Amino acid sequence: MEKPQLNYNEYLRYTFAGGFGVLTYLYLNPTIRQTLFDENGTIKDSLFLVLLSLLLGSFLYAVHRATLYPICYKLNLIILRISGKTNNNLSWVKFIFTQDEVKRQDFRRWKQRANPKSFASNLLDWSAQIHFLYCCVWAMWLSFIFTENITTDNFLKKNWLLFTIILFVISLRNHYRSLLYDIDIVKHDQIENIDKKVKTIELKVETE
Repeated sequence: MEKPQLNYNEYLRYTFAGGFGVLTYLYLNPTIRQTLFDENGTIKDSLFLVLLSLLLGSFLYAVHRATLYPICYKLNLIILRISGKTNNNLSWVKFIFTQDEVKRQDFRRWKQRANPKSFASNLLDWSAQIHFLYCCVWAMWLSFIFTENITTDNFLKKNWLLFTIILFVISLRNHYRSLLYDIDIVKHDQIENIDKKVKTIELKVETE
């Protein structure tokens, strides 16, 4: 039986964010960090840290896709609609409080990726990086929640809230830009399809 192999995008989603969360927690809890090394500076429980990173990363990604990502996705769709980048016939109530637009965009994107001539597959790496950034934000918040030694004084010294907000804004901005590229790909594919139909008609006329 072959062992399952993870590609780079899957490592970004399932592992690296978990490792980022573990490192964040160790940074916030220096007393625990000191117990991980022996007198030679070697990590005592390296396998445990790797397994913990895998479990935490998988957990964060599952929660992210189930609850947090749909909220961020809907927020970006609202911004796109306000800026006039998307057109649909849904009322604002249905647009905000239902998943109709999200499903429409997802089905359209999956259909594009199934088209070998579309550029949509080039956004897969970018999408994985966006999920990684989001999960890093959730990992930081989770590490902060479970940290006991955070006080008002050292919280301000670490600028923890500011850094987390900046990373979250970067994640949203990155997500927004990828959606803009996705919209341009739709237009490009439509033009390609029109050109293909025109050439087919011209070829048919020439052969008749």
